[in-house]
Formats: sequence, structure tokens, C-alpha cells
Amino acid sequence: MDGTILNTEGIHFKSIIELISPPKDHHVFKKFCHGKTDAEVLDQILSDNLSPALTLQEFLSKKEQAFRVLIQKAQINEIIAPQIRDLIQKLHIHNYQQAIVTSSERLTTQFLLDLVQIESHFDQIITREDTIENKPSAMPYRFAMEKLKTIPEQVLIFEDSSVGIKAAKASGAHLVKAMWYEN
Repeated sequence: MDGTILNTEGIHFKSIIELISPPKDHHVFKKFCHGKTDAEVLDQILSDNLSPALTLQEFLSKKEQAFRVLIQKAQINEIIAPQIRDLIQKLHIHNYQQAIVTSSERLTTQFLLDLVQIESHFDQIITREDTIENKPSAMPYRFAMEKLKTIPEQVLIFEDSSVGIKAAKASGAHLVKAMWYEN
């Protein structure tokens, strides 16, 4: 979702940067964060001593708070490109099943979908809490396919991150590398 449907990777990154000190090489850290779960990012922050000890729940709460402040400053067309919204709507109108498979938390996912008002076009929304394993495991994609009652050969996955691409390939589905929001 982040980086494929929504142009929110940079905002997630900025909200993480607000929580760490001293500032790290932003390009290196951004590359590390891309597509990773918040638990993986927190592990890296703590191992690099970039923040006082935080529990995952404290980190998620502080990051979510910073993220919501930052996202409120953005225009909707900056968050979701009109062409992406149109594609999602056309696929929905023509009765193609659509699912979101994201490494984001359900709370953040729901907030963003409410903000851009596209949730009704999706048949399934799979967040990191829905499966035991997260990307790069294929489990989230396989779970979505199971819920949609489909097979990998009939699925097209759009992915932007290296961990997401690994997961998509491992699922056996067709893959399109999403590059429309790359900076």
C-alpha cells in the first residue's frame, strides 16, 4: 500500500526520523526502512543506539502520532495519484477482485484508507497483524489469495520494496514493480 497505492513512504520515514537522535545518514537509513515492518525498524534503531529504549508499542504510538501530524499537511492528490485512484475504481467497476497486502499496522492502514476514501473498492485488506510471517515471506500474499479464493496464476501484484518483491515472487503470482512514487 505504502509506495504502491499511496505515496506515503517519505512521510513514514520522516515520522521515524523525528524519533531518533543523533541524525543518521538519511539515505542509508531510508533505504534500510523501505518495506520493513516497524518492529524491524525499531530493532535497527535500538541496535544503533539511536533512541532510548522503547517497547514496540511505545515506538508505534509515537511514530503514529508523528505520522498523523505530517500526513495532515499533505494534499490528497499528493498522497494518492489521480491515475492510481482511477485504476482502482475502474478495476472495481469491472468486478476485478482487489486486495491490499501491507506491512503496516491495521490502525495506520485504516486511517489512510479513510483519508483517501478507497477502502470500499477492496475485497480484502491484509495487514501485518493478520499473518504470523510478514514480507519477505509469501505468507501475506498467499493468505490474501486464500481469502479471495484464487490461485497465483490469476493474480497480479504491484510491489515497490525489495522485501515486497521477494514476497510476491515467492507467492508464485505475476509481479509488476511499482515505480511511480519513487523519488
